[in-house]
Amino acid sequence: MENEFGCSDSSFRYIKLDEPVEVSAPSAIAQAENFLPSLSDPNYGQLMFTIHNMKGQLIYESEEGKPWKGTMPDGTYAAPDSEFAWLVLVKNNSGKEIYSDSGKVKILP
Repeated sequence: MENEFGCSDSSFRYIKLDEPVEVSAPSAIAQAENFLPSLSDPNYGQLMFTIHNMKGQLIYESEEGKPWKGTMPDGTYAAPDSEFAWLVLVKNNSGKEIYSDSGKVKILP
């Protein structure tokens, strides 16, 4: 929600659950490089992830196995030195969320 001056606040809370799997993802990528978190055990479940700008706006929502190509919703590449938050959700075969993880990724010049 924005105030009358066009300013808004947002916050993220990162929660790491103790599970027998780990998510790995680079903390930085080159502009136009693919970004795709991975599970330490790919058989653990179906990995889905989202990318948000630091205002909390959704930038990308994955389909199974599809990386983020570093593009913004308008098709342009993310600007160098910009940061994004990612959130991974892992679902079991019946679609129940069984694990989540999150972090940040920075776009290198």
